[in-house]
Amino acid sequence: MVYNQSITLSCCWIANNRTKTMIKNLFVLGVIVTVFLNSTLAQVTDSYRPSGFDYNGASIKTFSVSDSTAVQFSRGNLQYNAALDKWRFALRQYSTACGDNNNIAEDYDGWIDLFGWGTSGWNSGATAYQPWSTSENYEQDYNPGGSYENSLTGAYANADWGIYNKIENGGKYAGMWRTLTADEWQYLLSNHSTGFATIQGVYKGLVILPDDWTLPEGLSFAPYYSSGYGTNQYTIAEWQRMEAAGAIFLPAAGLRTGSELSEFGVYGEYWTSSVSSSVSVKALRFWTGNTSAGYGEYRNVGRSVRLVRRVQKPLVQKGWVDMGLPSGTLWYSCNIGTTKPQGYGAYFAWGETRPKSEYSWDTYAHGTGENALTKYCNSASYGLDGFSDGLTVLQPGDDGATTAFGSSAHIPTKDEWQELLDNCTSEWTKYNGVSGTMFTSNTNGNRLFLPAAGNKQGTELNDIGTYGNYWSASLYTTSPWRAWSLGLYYSGTVSYMENGMYRNLGFSVRAVKSPNYQEWVDLGLPSGTKWYSCNIGATKPWEYGSYFAWGETTTKETYDWSNYAYGDSDTTLTKYCDNADYGLNGFTDTLTVLQPGDDAATVKLGGGARTPTKAEWQELIDNCTWEWTTMNGVNGYKVTSNANGASLFLPAAGYRGGSSLYGDGTHGYYSSSSLVESLPGGAWRMGFHSGIQGVGSSYRHYGDSVRAVRSQN
Repeated sequence: MVYNQSITLSCCWIANNRTKTMIKNLFVLGVIVTVFLNSTLAQVTDSYRPSGFDYNGASIKTFSVSDSTAVQFSRGNLQYNAALDKWRFALRQYSTACGDNNNIAEDYDGWIDLFGWGTSGWNSGATAYQPWSTSENYEQDYNPGGSYENSLTGAYANADWGIYNKIENGGKYAGMWRTLTADEWQYLLSNHSTGFATIQGVYKGLVILPDDWTLPEGLSFAPYYSSGYGTNQYTIAEWQRMEAAGAIFLPAAGLRTGSELSEFGVYGEYWTSSVSSSVSVKALRFWTGNTSAGYGEYRNVGRSVRLVRRVQKPLVQKGWVDMGLPSGTLWYSCNIGTTKPQGYGAYFAWGETRPKSEYSWDTYAHGTGENALTKYCNSASYGLDGFSDGLTVLQPGDDGATTAFGSSAHIPTKDEWQELLDNCTSEWTKYNGVSGTMFTSNTNGNRLFLPAAGNKQGTELNDIGTYGNYWSASLYTTSPWRAWSLGLYYSGTVSYMENGMYRNLGFSVRAVKSPNYQEWVDLGLPSGTKWYSCNIGATKPWEYGSYFAWGETTTKETYDWSNYAYGDSDTTLTKYCDNADYGLNGFTDTLTVLQPGDDAATVKLGGGARTPTKAEWQELIDNCTWEWTTMNGVNGYKVTSNANGASLFLPAAGYRGGSSLYGDGTHGYYSSSSLVESLPGGAWRMGFHSGIQGVGSSYRHYGDSVRAVRSQN
């Protein structure tokens, strides 16, 4: 609903002045009672964690917001203190800032929680973007990037409060939270049990139940609205039991226009991230008997914000984790010396492969002091008797990860640690009661936990639970008695120690390894067919590999009929021809599928490998989800099994015609082993570009990519 700017919001909803006066009185009474009740909670601080929510303020239960996406809700509505420049979630789900919103200002030393749209504090080009903005110009001032067409997503995601800000009791990291879209809110309302409720006779709002819900014994819940906010009534204690079971409560906090409040305890209005029109944005809106996320609302009106975060994937307990990094590097889930992600594990001096009782220069394997190094010394000034060897990266025999896991594993280099930092969201948290840093991949959502295991100096264990120190394999070459390491700190920051750390100290060690890209992938297909992970001629999934004319097994400079192995035109074929009209001098044979000697996959890989048939390509299309994406900067399709979740990447490698490469980066063309029967000048190929994939035919002389399959063993 878009309101006429010549009338107030209250007039849109309230028929006469008597009703308006009654509502105003109810609002004042509600504020008084709420303030009184909140005063009884004065001892509750930001560090308080209500039951039903995890260490970072996310609901322990999940809520589906589409057929494929689930989220966790924040512990309360978003609040901001301008004087402190501090964001937090309300300390209770039913708590609101109430009349404090009347005092909204740049220097107000109190909490506000009714915000104009997109007022995260990020200067995107909008005029009104600060959380204290009160401009009533709804047509222009609240437009991220200066355009009404921009939602709080994509290039303008920082206009979303949860993307841009560190939330004090919500993990203290930017990018952890976001605002739901209008479609997600509507899906939530349509697919979850919801109902109006009043808590302690005062706090009115909407209850939403999670995907997995069990009603606490002795309580009731009615998912209908006939009695308005009186439909479900709970004491504080009863609500705490509902909350512990996973229920979410959205308080009916009213609205703010300029610095004037209205509809407290009557309407609940919550922003979405979705644009509606040139003057409005879609919002979740509920009041007695009605709930919808499809209303178009003016951008300048202050509304509540309730954030969500994506569901956190479970940690791999003991194994290698793909963090979706550009290099493809795999990280081990535990420290060396333990089998649990939260375990501290063993401590190693840099370049040593076994723990010991004392960590000092007296016991160090590669020198007796800062100026008496005997290995890994790039300057004679620091070597024993002028020793220098130029080694700056740990050799396998001095690498604790290699000792533990074999030659494929190693301690991460400085660059590999940096790659993890650059491509993940990190947050100081607790896992199974242990403090440390959780890394969540920005690409695939996989997670690693690095416990704050402290360090060992001499015979003492220091800083356990508040600091974590992890060796890299890289020497600090400016001062070679030091080495690079990753430091984890309870203050929430994660960074390299800029000047390196003394090599004789005992730090934790985490292992990495390069992935084995060249493998057979079981996609759970009905036929049992396995697909190879790379194109023929490539060693990594994102590499284009080689191009082959159909039935040829070597590459060449040009791809034309003039140099094709089995005919110099589509009507002079000398092999694979079932129609005399296309054969040289009427030649025919009965061959319609590539023989092993003419199959590039068989020749290059052996062991039962072959080019897929037309039917096998179709099986892949029919039984997998195809997502146009990038891998290591290369466009293509991620093909994910609908049966077991395994996946392939098919790069958009284009095709070769004559001496040119066509369509690379936008199109992919992959050979099948199947002839186009009765029109044997062509063969079936798999083709795709963004949004489209399918099996079609093409002349045999063109150079296509080849991906191998093999039958079930």
